Formats: sequence, structure tokens, C-alpha cells
Amino acid sequence: MKNKKIAIFDLDGTIDKGDTFLAFMIRIFFKSPKRWFKLPNLIFGYFTYIINPNFVRTDLKLLFLKTILKNQNEKFIDSEAKSFAKERLESFSNKNILKTILEYNKEGTLLIIASGSLDVYVKYFAELLKINKFICTELEIKSMKFTGFFKNDNCVGKKKYDLINQHLKDKKKLWEDVVFFSDHHSDLPVFIASKKIYAVRPTKKLLELLKIRKICFTIIK
Repeated sequence: MKNKKIAIFDLDGTIDKGDTFLAFMIRIFFKSPKRWFKLPNLIFGYFTYIINPNFVRTDLKLLFLKTILKNQNEKFIDSEAKSFAKERLESFSNKNILKTILEYNKEGTLLIIASGSLDVYVKYFAELLKINKFICTELEIKSMKFTGFFKNDNCVGKKKYDLINQHLKDKKKLWEDVVFFSDHHSDLPVFIASKKIYAVRPTKKLLELLKIRKICFTIIK
């Protein structure tokens, strides 16, 4: 019997046209006035990372988490995350991708969000879009408070590929059944492994890498 098709979607720049991580951090920061005195440190840290030739985006993400999310109450963040996902889908989503997800849902395709974004709100994007599974960056929680650290690791690049690969193995699925949608060159390992790929409003670097590797792709605006 023919295997069921699997459609995997990145979140930032694909389902959502912007950077959900930064948008969510800003939202929580403005709703946490007791942390406003940390703004200079956050700005200084941001530019320190940006100008560093050895800059790693994961380090910058951890800076935001430790400054804004550390010791925040789990219920407060969950409530904000639910509202955030709904508002972003209404105002910042890529309508072409939402239409594609709806069509796949009607066909009974297995749907997955695979993102470096945070589990606290990715789960609500998945719920609202009726997506079966989400694979993303999980945050550590102790005593109902966020620690400011990842539970495992940042779900980007090779890490994202590994997590998707493990899920496919667990479900006895094959990469040859995967259709992948993303905008970013950090997802190159997943682009290479997938049977059919769509570059959604792609970065210049992604287009260059796909052409260098002679990978066939379709662009979605």
C-alpha cells in the first residue's frame, strides 16, 4: 500500500511571514515592567553578539530567554502564548501557505510543524491549524517557572533534521514521502533529504545553496 504523504512546514518566514521568537519576546517584555530596567543590558548583549565574528544565533536566543523568560510563571506565559498564536495567524500569516495547509488537511495528509521557535506557542499554531505534530525548541520548566534554558537543544539546522528523522523512524515513515516548506538556508539538511521541496519567500543564501546542489524546488511567494 502506498505510504501517506507527509507535509512539513517551517514556522518563521513560512507559515508566519515574520520572526515569531522576537515578536513573542517583545510581547512578554512589555508585559513584564519589573524587567524593563534590563533593557540596556539586552540591547548591549544583542549588539555584542551581532558584531562578534563567531556569532551563533542560539547564544542570542538564550540571552533573550534568560533576560525575559527566566522565572516567569508557566500559566502567564501559556496564556500569552495562546493569544499570540491566534493574533499572529490573523495578521501575519502567509495566506498561500494557510491555503496549502487547508488543502492538505482535506486530503488527509500527515502535517508537521518543524521550527526553531518555542514550544509554548508553536503548540497553539499547530492546534489552530489542525496540524498533527510539532517539532520545535522545548523550554525547560522547574516548579512551574521557566529556567531560561532549553530543555534539550535549539531546534535548528542539523538538530531539526535529526528530530524530524527520528520522528519518521518512530512512525515507520520515509523521507521519500516528505514534502517540505521553508524559507531559510539553515534548513538545508531537511531540504536535501525531502522528496519535494518548496522555498517560501526564500533567503538569497537558500536559493544559492539549492542551485549549487542542483536541487529542484518550487518558489512560493
